[in-house]
Amino acid sequence: MYQLPQTLPSATLGAPADGAEPKRVVDLAAALEWLRTEHAVLLTALRQAEEEGMHRHAWQLSWALGETTNLSRTHLHSR
Repeated sequence: MYQLPQTLPSATLGAPADGAEPKRVVDLAAALEWLRTEHAVLLTALRQAEEEGMHRHAWQLSWALGETTNLSRTHLHSR
């Protein structure tokens, strides 16, 4: 059985934009399924943020994608 590491690197993120409602993660499998489903959209958002000079958004999204990709790979290899 896979267990999340006790400590994960963290980043300080600002509050969500008005009207945004972060979804609660039910479990790791649901989170990884969401990531697989939305991966292309997230990469497009990253490219757009970079192209429009939204550097803070770009690095935060890039960091989050890197961390979740690493977590996803660790989870898949632990099965």
